This record gives sequence, structure tokens and C-alpha cells, in this order.
Amino acid sequence: MIIYLFALALILLSVYDVDIKKHEKNKNVYYYAELIVLILITGLQWRLGGDNLSYELYYKDIPSIDNLRIDELKIGVRYQPLWSIFCSLLKSITPSFVLFHIVHSIIINTVVLSFFRKNTKYVFTAILLYYLSFNYLMFNIEVQRESLAVMCFLTGLRCLRRGKTSSYIKYYLWAIVAFLFHSSAIITFIIPIVLLLLYRAKSVNQSIIILSILFLFFIFASDFLLISAPLGSVGENIIEQAQYYYEREKNFANILLVGLFNIIPPLIVLKISFSCKMEKDLFLYLGMLLVVVYIGNAFFTGFHRMVNYLIFPFYVSLVNVIYNARKYKLLKVVCFLVMTVATAYHMTRPISFRRPGDVYYNMFIPYNSIFDDEQYLFN
Repeated sequence: MIIYLFALALILLSVYDVDIKKHEKNKNVYYYAELIVLILITGLQWRLGGDNLSYELYYKDIPSIDNLRIDELKIGVRYQPLWSIFCSLLKSITPSFVLFHIVHSIIINTVVLSFFRKNTKYVFTAILLYYLSFNYLMFNIEVQRESLAVMCFLTGLRCLRRGKTSSYIKYYLWAIVAFLFHSSAIITFIIPIVLLLLYRAKSVNQSIIILSILFLFFIFASDFLLISAPLGSVGENIIEQAQYYYEREKNFANILLVGLFNIIPPLIVLKISFSCKMEKDLFLYLGMLLVVVYIGNAFFTGFHRMVNYLIFPFYVSLVNVIYNARKYKLLKVVCFLVMTVATAYHMTRPISFRRPGDVYYNMFIPYNSIFDDEQYLFN
């Protein structure tokens, strides 16, 4: 617990010193100190989380890169080709799962913090949201396959801001890489099309109409599109994976409660942004798409996975609204209260696959590192 509080104190200090007090000379020191701390916490953790334990079992069985068979690398299945190759390469260096954690943590935290640094002046407030929302632990420990796909998406997202044909080609190359890590990244192929339509909208009402039409279209036509040519069996594999996640996590009471809470913050950010006539950039349109995703979560198989791709752009929009929109204090307070309640609910919800009475945060607290289980260091 102390290590978590130490990281929190460091981030809070940077928020106060740089984002609030504008002491820019300390920015690099805080940035790299936080990057190193965040990498070490999850890079050196041991047996935290839930899915992390299943990843460890998978890692023990995966062959080294020399013994990996090409015919076993199938597209659209649970373990996508690049994920298998990534794990095989690391296992060729050492069979220890520790190396995987360290490399994975370096990739995730470097990309996330770099994304914040390039897209907002208030980088430390964005890092604070990343940390306090528990997305830090989720992306580093729980959704290890999908988090690599999300990092590819965030890296390619900058290409969409340039608007050139060559930039779109670069974006789709990143999207392909993302998809080969996790099949949920198929949604990244659709995002540029949605954005191009939203850019043509002349008002907020037109944007809502466009999103509503697209939403209804994908609800009724998505399965058909996935199983039609040229995807073929790949589309069937994706549908099977989406159904697996949906049936496993399907709980309409939970979906309704979480959905109602989660939809409020992006709506508030959009309301403030459009009321203040802030520049309508890529991230605000992605915020509109995030609202649609939260609504579609109750109706569309696998739709909830798309939230992971849109949450970091939302944090950028949120911190920009916090510091640049001087009015709307009440709305900002409501936004943070709702986010706090939603996070508290998420972290204290019961989990059935561990000991009776356990709740979600028990998977991460107390903190356990490789130094607490030294016999696993080189196994």
C-alpha cells in the first residue's frame, strides 16, 4: 500500500507544482520520475490481478520463438498472432514471467504518458486520472493483450490529426498491428470513417443524427459484415470472441448502473466544450463516440471493449476543460463526483473467482512484488 501512496503523492505534487503553479522548470524531472515509478510498480509486481494469473499459465506453455509454428498463428482467435510472437520472443530470452512484466510495463506506461505529454499542457492531471481511475492497474495487469492494441491505436492516432492521405495510410498500418495483438482493435478501422462523417456535420444536432444512424446500422448489420467476404472465418472467430466476453460479463443491472454513471462525465465535457465554443478537435469527436459506446454497451456484443480505446483521449479533453473553461464549476464538480462514485463502485464490487467475500481491489491490495517471492525470479 505504501508504494501506491508514494506514487500518488508524487503525482499530486507535480499537479500542484506544474499544472497549477506553472513551474515549468520542474516538468521534465516530475515526468521521468513518475514514468520510472509507474514502470517499476507494475513491472516488478507479482501475482496481482485476476487475468494476470491466466496469462502466466499461458506464458508457461507458449514455445520459444524457434519452436513457434506458423500454422498455429490464426487471426481473429483469442490469442492473436503478434501477441503469441511477442511472448515467444521474450521467452526465448528467459522463461521467467518477470521479464514479460517489465517489458510490458515499459511499453504501456511510456506510450500512455507520452500520449498525454503530446496532447495536453496539463500532463500531470491526466496522469492523475489514469492512476486514480485504476486504469493504470487494469491496462498494466488485467487486459495485457488488449492494452498493447490500445497502445498501437494511441500511437497511430496522431496521424488522423494531419488529414493527409499518407497519414491515413500510416494510421491504418498501426490499426493492423493493433488488430494482430487483439481482435477488439477491429473497431479502429471504423473510427476514421466515423470521424470523417462527423467533420462534415454543421451542428451538434447533425453529429447526433449521424452517430445515431451509424449506431443502428452496426447493431443490425455488424454480424453480417463480419462473416461476409473477405473476412470469412476471421469474422466468425471475432464474433465468437465477442460473444465469449459478452456472455461472461453480461449483467444488465451492472450494465445499467455503470452505463448511467459512465455516460455523464463525457456528456458534461461535451456540454462545456460546445458551450464555450472550444475548438472542435479530434478528441471531442472521440468523446461523442465514447458516449455512443456506453449506450451501445447494453445492446451490442463486445461493444464495451471499445471504451479502452477511447478513455485516454477523453482524459485529454477532460483536463483541457478543467483548466480552460473558467465557468461551469458546478458541472465540473458533478463530473468528478460521478467519476468518483463510478470508480468506487467498480473497485468495491464483489468478485466470484477468488476467495468468498473478496472485492475487486483485493486483486491489487496489498501490493506484492517479485522480491516477496524470490523463488519465482528466474523460474
